[in-house]
Amino acid sequence: MKFLLLVAMSFLTMLYHCGGDGEENHTYDFTIKVDSVVYPKSVLFNDTISLKFYGQIGTWESQVLREIEIHQYGDSVKIRVVGTELWIIDHRKSTYLNGEERKILASQRGMLYFVVQQPAGVPNIEGSILVN
Repeated sequence: MKFLLLVAMSFLTMLYHCGGDGEENHTYDFTIKVDSVVYPKSVLFNDTISLKFYGQIGTWESQVLREIEIHQYGDSVKIRVVGTELWIIDHRKSTYLNGEERKILASQRGMLYFVVQQPAGVPNIEGSILVN
C-alpha cells in the first residue's frame, strides 16, 4: 500500500512539475495569432524601430512564446511569432504576448513594409513605416 502511495505521489509530482523549458518537455511549435502590432509611423534613417506584439499565446499555461522570427530583406520584413506546447504545465508562464518587443534597424530610406504571418485561415497583419 505504501508503495502504491509513493508511486502515485511521484506521478503527481512529475505531472505538476514547474520545471524549465528543456527540450525533453517540448512537444510542438505553432504560429501564434497576433491581435495587434504597435510601431511608429515614421523614423529616421539608421534608427532602431521598436515593434510590440499583442495577442493570446494559447489557452493553456503550457503554451508559451518560443521566439519571434524576423527576416529583413531591403525594404520588407517578414515576421512570424512562434509558440511552443510543453508537455508539462508551468504555472509561471504567461499565456499572452503583452507587448513583447523586438527591434529592427531602419537601414534603407523610403517605406519599410512588414508582414506578420498568422495561423492558417487568419489574415496576415501588414504595416508600413516611413524611413526619412
